[in-house]
Amino acid sequence: MKEICVKKIPCCGCPEMDTCTLEKSENLLKELFTRYGNYNKEMSDKTIRIYEQHPEKLHTEKDILHYFDKAQKDIEQLERVILQLKAYENALTERYNFIKTAPTKQKIKLYREKRWKDKVYYYILFYSVNLTDGHEELMQSIKYTGKERRKAIEDFEKLQKERTGVIFEKDIKRAKWER
Repeated sequence: MKEICVKKIPCCGCPEMDTCTLEKSENLLKELFTRYGNYNKEMSDKTIRIYEQHPEKLHTEKDILHYFDKAQKDIEQLERVILQLKAYENALTERYNFIKTAPTKQKIKLYREKRWKDKVYYYILFYSVNLTDGHEELMQSIKYTGKERRKAIEDFEKLQKERTGVIFEKDIKRAKWER
């Protein structure tokens, strides 16, 4: 992944579209994530279909000119999507730099899980928490059966004593539907 300064956006080199400015890049990114006229921050799903007739099957001047114009419009559409994807790549690079430089803290959680008609399990979950946006990424988990409840609690308490500067969370109460 290429690392760049957050303020600088690499130029795509297109002389007709000024994607080097932050505003143009953001507009192209919004265009990529617009569906049915509404911008959303979920998923972009673009499908480009190109239907062309083989040149030997065209017999009139009118048909040839029609498909020539159609090919030019398809090329323009593809170039526009390429610009959108370059703006998307710039946004990904910016997000990558944000994630790499954001402060994080470790979180350890003792969690009890019981599924319907299933046994009880205890988990010690190790997270890396991004302190800027609060996103938690699961790094490791240790699974204990219900019979190993005491060992899970002892291991969790041992971790609390050993590690400083870590967020600890304990969630081992029975759910309301279990009572």
